[in-house]
Formats: sequence, C-alpha cells, structure tokens
Amino acid sequence: MKMLEPVWVGSKMPGKPWNGFSAPMCVLHTLEFSGFPQTWKWDSPSHYVYNPLTQELRQYVSTTKAAYSLRHNRLEDDHFTLQVEMFGKAGSMPFYSDQYYEGVAALVSYVNVKYGVPLHFADFSSMKAGENAAQRMTATESQMFSGFMGHGHFGKGVDAHWDPGMLDVERVKSFLVTGVEEEMPRILFEGMIDALFDADQEFQGDADFWKKLIDKPNDPQWDNDFWPAFTRMVTAG
Repeated sequence: MKMLEPVWVGSKMPGKPWNGFSAPMCVLHTLEFSGFPQTWKWDSPSHYVYNPLTQELRQYVSTTKAAYSLRHNRLEDDHFTLQVEMFGKAGSMPFYSDQYYEGVAALVSYVNVKYGVPLHFADFSSMKAGENAAQRMTATESQMFSGFMGHGHFGKGVDAHWDPGMLDVERVKSFLVTGVEEEMPRILFEGMIDALFDADQEFQGDADFWKKLIDKPNDPQWDNDFWPAFTRMVTAG
C-alpha cells in the first residue's frame, strides 16, 4: 500500500476558524455523484475529496481551517473535525469491491499517520437516515469521539444525513493489516511508530528501537512482534 500524495486544488470557500481537535477525528462523507467537484461551484467543501478506486486525493480546504460539509448543523460541528468526501453513494457502500475498500484503507492509513487520528471506528453497521437515528451522537459525544466516524453519526436531533452509509469496517481493517507495511516514506513510517507507542497499550517500550530497525526490514522482530501487535490493535473491538 503506497502512501497517498494529495494534490492541492483549493476552493472558492476560504475555510472557517479552526478550533482544533477536541480529540483527533476524521469524518467520512460520500459525494453521492460522480467526479471531483468544481472548485468554483462547491460551497460546502470538505478538506479532501478522494476516489478510493484510483486512490486520487485532492485537497480543497487547508487543514489549518475548518471545512464546510457539516455546515447545516446548528452546532457548527465543522469547527473541530477533519473531513473527507469519498466517491460513492451511501446506499451502495456495503456492496463496493475489494479495490474500493483497499482504497478506503489507504485513506485511513494516510489520515492516521498524517494527522494522528487513531485507528478506531464508530459503529457503521446500522447507519440510517433521520435526525433521531440510533447511531447519532449528541454534540458532547461527537466532540469527545476520537477516530473515524461518518456524517451520519453527527447531529442528533439536527442532521438527517446518513453518509457514508454502512461502511464495512472489517474489510477496511483487513486491508490495513496486509497493506500498511509496504512502501511508505521513512518519515511517515517513523511518525506512525511514534503515534502507535503514544496511543495504544499494545505498543510499549522504546519507539526509537523500531525506528532504527526500519533499516533492517527483514529482521524477524517485525514479523514476530511488531506486525502481530499492529494486527491485534486494528482488529480489536
């Protein structure tokens, strides 16, 4: 799995004040139409738009600013979330190909390494539309969540959107486990190691030891210790 390389395209929208993470989180949306939005027309851009099938990632709003894709919520949830629109439709999400889900895993890996969003997922299994759907969180709950969630988890009593639909989290995790150890720039690999040791009890001891061991990719300690711990972490719960 190659690390994604976003292309900056910008937007007519300048970005809103960014309050920073209450806890590191990424909100996933689906575009519900084909093609990358035109910068001069889109008045509710996310930070990124992503095509999982081609693994093309375009950036519309600086991550030093808040984006706009939750703007219809009275509680202004935009101000503490990183947001990504994916190609696809919420109603079709469970039926997409392995190629699509491998692409989603590449996005998750990128966001985890680049922004420190942990490999933890909200429950997408019963995602439904409606302001009072069971999966929706209150403002306090969503601000305290850390990990990957959907537009459909936001705005209890406020927002009726349900994208990205019933994302198959287990399929995403399966590609994370098999793909993350492949081609990755060293600086990002080191950043991932630091994040794992900071955030997860599976990883204890000296992170610098593993960063030095990057120069020895065939050392048996990777297969015996590091990758089994990584597998347990991303498949837990």
